[in-house]
Amino acid sequence: MEITKNEVNEFQRGIRERTVPEGMSWPMFEDGKAVALGDATEDCRCVTRICFTKKGFYFNSSHRKGLRRYRYGEAVRRPWALDADGTKTKVGDTVWNLGDGGKGVVTEVKGDSIVVGRNGGSIYGPASRFVHEKPVYTRDGFRIVEGCEVFYPDYYDLRVTVVRIDHDTDAVLCKSKCDTRLLPAKRLVAKLPDSWERLWFDMGVADGDDRMNGIEKDEFIRRAIAIAKKAAV
Repeated sequence: MEITKNEVNEFQRGIRERTVPEGMSWPMFEDGKAVALGDATEDCRCVTRICFTKKGFYFNSSHRKGLRRYRYGEAVRRPWALDADGTKTKVGDTVWNLGDGGKGVVTEVKGDSIVVGRNGGSIYGPASRFVHEKPVYTRDGFRIVEGCEVFYPDYYDLRVTVVRIDHDTDAVLCKSKCDTRLLPAKRLVAKLPDSWERLWFDMGVADGDDRMNGIEKDEFIRRAIAIAKKAAV
């Protein structure tokens, strides 16, 4: 059967406008954009063919590999990768680079790596080098996350647990056995400078305890210093 020029034009127009026969619908991403050849989806690295059936559609040859088949009207998910915190990262997400703290928007996902656009350019790297919230650091460069333990050296080397982080102001809500207080991240440290007092606590003594197995802390430190001086001679 000969195909007329009008039929060819109608077919081409239908492809451009993403039109399909009645009862069917063109594949759409969750953000409302139509899926096009060359796009990547959650289950397909590159769409080279869109196949329609009575009940739905599939990409490439996924129906023969036991992969994803969609029903009409079902949203297609874009590909994603896991960031440093284990959060799904997809196109359109705002992320921060753990290397330099730069902020950008994900423009493409390639396997476990992502392309991030920022400052008129783009950078490419593993998604595990990025996070979805502005990183907050202690004075000694440790990245603070909720639930981690850090120290407040300005108050008797107090050990605290991070309860919540304000990523806009770098303020950290910390809880100790004494109280809960809001502190600037730069007043916290992940590791205290070594000292005789730290040696005492590193032996397993709870913070605030001045006695262990009948030995006073001051007496322990005095003896330790004396032994160290004697050994150095």
